[in-house]
Amino acid sequence: MSYNAYRHDCAGYTVSIDGGMQVGLVSSFKHPALEMAGEWSAGAGMSAKQFRRFFTLGELKSELTFSDFNRRMASVYGLSGRSLIIRAAMVDQTDATTSVRVTLRGSVNKLDRGEWKQGEKTEEKYEIALSYYRLDANNLVIDEVDPERGVLIIGGNNLRARVNKALGLP
Repeated sequence: MSYNAYRHDCAGYTVSIDGGMQVGLVSSFKHPALEMAGEWSAGAGMSAKQFRRFFTLGELKSELTFSDFNRRMASVYGLSGRSLIIRAAMVDQTDATTSVRVTLRGSVNKLDRGEWKQGEKTEEKYEIALSYYRLDANNLVIDEVDPERGVLIIGGNNLRARVNKALGLP
């Protein structure tokens, strides 16, 4: 995969539940923060603490903000195992387009309907506790986190390959 140093802008995106109908007017999507779990420690004679990673991530959460009153998204509140598919077109300064797909699976566990003011647009925010996250660009896996299967791929690198091999996992 070649690296493109140009800045990419999101030209547009869609969100659907379980790959079906589009959800509504999504004004923003926040990817989960991928933070490696571990601890800082210093042994005898060490001049500084070092981070010892555990090859796991912390909590996986994502957020969607809608600029409308959204019944479709509210209908999956509290349900687990539902998938959200976000498809985006990223365009760089040379007009090259990258097709991006994000797959989220988990449970919508927080709904914030915001503040309503007469004459102003409304927003609803949904927080999703994730059990699965995958980011593809032009059909190549960039990130994939699947705790149940022990998958941890970040930036195309399988960070748990050796651990999983030692455990006899695929």
